[in-house]
Amino acid sequence: MINLNIDYDIPLNISTPARFPASHIVPDHPPCNRLHGHTWEIIIEVNGLIKKDGMVVDFKLLKNMITDKFDHRTLIPDLNIATGIEVIRNDENYLEISVSGKEYKFPKSDIYILNDVPVVTSEYIALYLKREFEKLYPDKFTITVYEGKNSYAKV
Repeated sequence: MINLNIDYDIPLNISTPARFPASHIVPDHPPCNRLHGHTWEIIIEVNGLIKKDGMVVDFKLLKNMITDKFDHRTLIPDLNIATGIEVIRNDENYLEISVSGKEYKFPKSDIYILNDVPVVTSEYIALYLKREFEKLYPDKFTITVYEGKNSYAKV
């Protein structure tokens, strides 16, 4: 039986991947300026101390924070700071936008808007997730976002 009352003061590095399909548009960057998708893989590395529950952090909670928001959705940048996207309609049910002369209409349940993100790229997804995790956990996080097999951003 593990004695969970022992406080270990040696930080550990732990890691878990989260995989999900999602689509996005990168305005002003052909051919990515049309709606397209990827099977994204996000590697979450945490450096922290073992808590009283025997874990540094609950992997399931971290994965769910990603997949609950992103899985099988179209990822949209913050419409207040995004460039290259014109909002045609934005109500409680639909978001309709124009990008590079093409119009897209999305049910709100099929999109996820990333606050404070001007364009949805691997780089900005990594920064977004790091900010979100650091709001909830005091541990040090490294986030690696793979947009394909060999292309990634790490923060």
